[in-house]
Amino acid sequence: MSSIIEMPELVLENIIEFLDFRSVLTLRQVCRDFRNFIDDLNDLKLPDSKFSSISWIVKNDIRMKFGTDGRLYRFVYSKSDNSRSLNGKKAVLENSNILDVAIRDLEFVLKFQKSTLREFHFLDHQLSNNLTFPNLHVKLGSMFKKLNRKIKTGVLSMESDSQSGFMSILPIADAETLETLALFPLDVNMDIEMDEIVKTEQWRKAKYIFCNFYALNMKVEDMCDFPRLYLKWLSISARDLDFLKKVLNIKLKN
Repeated sequence: MSSIIEMPELVLENIIEFLDFRSVLTLRQVCRDFRNFIDDLNDLKLPDSKFSSISWIVKNDIRMKFGTDGRLYRFVYSKSDNSRSLNGKKAVLENSNILDVAIRDLEFVLKFQKSTLREFHFLDHQLSNNLTFPNLHVKLGSMFKKLNRKIKTGVLSMESDSQSGFMSILPIADAETLETLALFPLDVNMDIEMDEIVKTEQWRKAKYIFCNFYALNMKVEDMCDFPRLYLKWLSISARDLDFLKKVLNIKLKN
């Protein structure tokens, strides 16, 4: 009897279409050929995982958490011993680049997510002058380009120490589903440039904005159209203050 990997591709595709994410994840770990076959499948051939949240956290290692309220998957990618663990079960990956493995797994998870997430978190705790994963944003950018679709999420929460860090993720969020945009610094006393962020479709279409740092290089006009906004400025001119008062008066009358 032939093994499952020796089955015709059409048969394998039909099998995978009827499986849930957990079953496909198990099959993906059977062997490298099967993993590559699944990873190369067209998104239309994959079931919808219907996750409610996905989190990616980067510091000395990379942690990915995703799932529904009833089932969570927790991955940890350790650079120190070149290992990956899933829900506490560790495997040492001797001949693999751990960052590449983590990004490939994220791509795999995103390919399955066809419905809208409740929330997507990307928290990069690395300082720009002390990077554990120096090629992170370049490789993420290549992966998102290959994925070639937006992430549908109601909430996008990010943590970084720079505008470029935020901008590596922000443009790939679907502006049509995004309602809340939350930007966090590594230090609440940080000041971060905003001129590129405020030009994005995601910024303009979000309903609720939260920026827990001192915003630089942005106009007061960029912040007056939101139902709810939290933002810190180092200073505000009399002209800008007068403009905000006029906008507020108009909104109160309406």
